[in-house]
Amino acid sequence: MPREYSRRRLLASTGLLASGLALGSAAGAPAGTADELPLRWNRAYAESTVNNVVATVESGDQYVALGQTGSQSSLVGWLFGLDPTTGEQRWSVPVRNDDLDTQPAFLAAESTGDGGAVLAAAATGTGVVHLVRTDPEGSVRWWRQYDPGADGGTLLPQDVVSVDGGYLVGGYRVVGQSATAFTIQVDADGAEQSRSTYFEDRTSTVLGLLPREDGFVAAGELREQASGDEQPPVRGNLFRVGADGSVGWQRTLTAPFDGETGQSQLRDVVPVDGGYLTVGLAIGPSRSTFQGWGVATDASGVEQAKRRIAPQPATVVTDATVTPDGITVVGQSLESINSQTGAGFVAELGPDVEPRWVQRFAPDNINSFATVLGSGDGGVVAGGATRPGSQNADPRSRGWLLKLGGESAPDAPTTIETQTATPTPTRAPPTEITPSTPTPTASPTPTASPTPMLTPTPTPTDSATPTDAGTDGPTPTDTDGPETPGPGTGTSSDGGPGFGVGAAAAALGASALWYRTRADDE
Repeated sequence: MPREYSRRRLLASTGLLASGLALGSAAGAPAGTADELPLRWNRAYAESTVNNVVATVESGDQYVALGQTGSQSSLVGWLFGLDPTTGEQRWSVPVRNDDLDTQPAFLAAESTGDGGAVLAAAATGTGVVHLVRTDPEGSVRWWRQYDPGADGGTLLPQDVVSVDGGYLVGGYRVVGQSATAFTIQVDADGAEQSRSTYFEDRTSTVLGLLPREDGFVAAGELREQASGDEQPPVRGNLFRVGADGSVGWQRTLTAPFDGETGQSQLRDVVPVDGGYLTVGLAIGPSRSTFQGWGVATDASGVEQAKRRIAPQPATVVTDATVTPDGITVVGQSLESINSQTGAGFVAELGPDVEPRWVQRFAPDNINSFATVLGSGDGGVVAGGATRPGSQNADPRSRGWLLKLGGESAPDAPTTIETQTATPTPTRAPPTEITPSTPTPTASPTPTASPTPMLTPTPTPTDSATPTDAGTDGPTPTDTDGPETPGPGTGTSSDGGPGFGVGAAAAALGASALWYRTRADDE
């Protein structure tokens, strides 16, 4: 069924020191006493040399996973269906269109409820957004594209959710050294209904969307325009848009670290009783360490509680979902910013961001979760990629999914097992890609505006200590997130929008560690 809350692939980044508010033992803050969910199955999937998973949805009687597969120089979208109780792959298809000169990078997915999915992709060469509707076996029903409009630039979609009989895509448009948050609303057939931009007087992004009955809530980043040579810090941005498209409220949120020069990002937002819980990345003032963080707010976005989320000293939080017991977050944790190994982690939080439990998984050298799904049977499904240490390994990386809680199957593998399926014969997409002419919509003017900020793209540092997973997974899975380049925008932390590395990694469901390792291969 279509999710009611946002889910997000990933960010990539750096910068933040462990704190006493950390989850687990890394910084001395013990997790709570809630029972951990049992591991139901643990699998890796590979169709080619490079494979990864960036989004997973529950649709009909199956889970549908979206990722990318191919060689290190040529990647295409990859969609496959799974049995919910065993994780066994039912079918697998590439998502590509031979009418395109360059295949787009698929970044987000939403359930259609009938076994199919709607997929969002970026095309950095042309700047357009691609939206693709598939059936329960991955066949393409329609393929639409939405151009950047008269102002040009590159549209980078970051999330897609179901709204009002159609879909809402959110992301940001990069033009030169500037980035602006946008949303595009389409009907059930992909025809564009409206589009809006937000905070055009500042640098802004939308990274996660939460649909509401009368609009939506968005999480992202905001940064004031530079004054002279100094760039203001990036801050977390949470805002509410009503049914009429106007911004009802906007809050700038800052991660809990000392100093005024740190950077904060909000990656996703989910509903809690009486308000919202939003999570993201915090980069310390020295930009030498990074950690996840979360903020609980009331129904108007006013901060009620916040704390770091750090199963280990260096942590990236990539996604969040609501479960019957609380909020589950996933990502990657490292022993230090110099670690050359990393674990994927799953953690449960209470509505005030209080830690309950955390489980780490390290079947290979480099492991990371990019997406989490709250399953209808009460379990959670985490997806990402895992990669062995050897640069000569083939595959270089594998898509990775595991399930905690929910229905169990006695014969399902709980130590990682790789499945290489015979792909279902490729189905050709519709004979033509239908372009959608943008419907001019006045850009909403925010009613409130605290201190803004933008997406920091710190220079990833890495190298050193391995991280053991809570559940040992033997066979290495790969984490060679796609080689699809990010937008051709600057990544400097002190000039330019700073989206380059972050957007590329987000597109791949990667982390700072993964990104650096990939760079070493090139």
